[in-house]
Amino acid sequence: MANCTLVLSIFPGIDLLGRAFEEEGFCVVRGGDVIFGGDVRQEHYPSGKFQGIISGPPCQCFSSLVHMIRAGGHEPQFGNLIPEFERVCAEASPDWFLMEEVPEAPLPIVDGYAAWSCLLNNRQLGEAQNRLRRWTFGVKGPQHRVLMIDTVALENPR
Repeated sequence: MANCTLVLSIFPGIDLLGRAFEEEGFCVVRGGDVIFGGDVRQEHYPSGKFQGIISGPPCQCFSSLVHMIRAGGHEPQFGNLIPEFERVCAEASPDWFLMEEVPEAPLPIVDGYAAWSCLLNNRQLGEAQNRLRRWTFGVKGPQHRVLMIDTVALENPR
């Protein structure tokens, strides 16, 4: 078997993000997900085994539509699980992490990592869907390190 980069996908759901990484040649290990009876709060991963961690924690409590849930007399099923993402990153100590969230969600903060965040809409990639998301990319290293990704490079040339 060829040697490939090992990536941990937490909060995978049906893991479209993980599938995209697989298409690019990464070996993706999927953490447990509530839809399959898993609970990230009970999971622990070994340090130094994964080069990267990818994730899209549940965003219900930060969504601009949360008022509809609360108007019905309910609270979002999942609260803020970003601290669990931060915990897993700290425990597993990957070289990098990538987190996708709604723009209103708090930024992840992981000691020992420099992070950069940008907003990206599917329409910037030539898609019909109007879906704005925040992508936060972190790398191991000093907090003063600056990461810059030119979002123009992500835009569809059409």
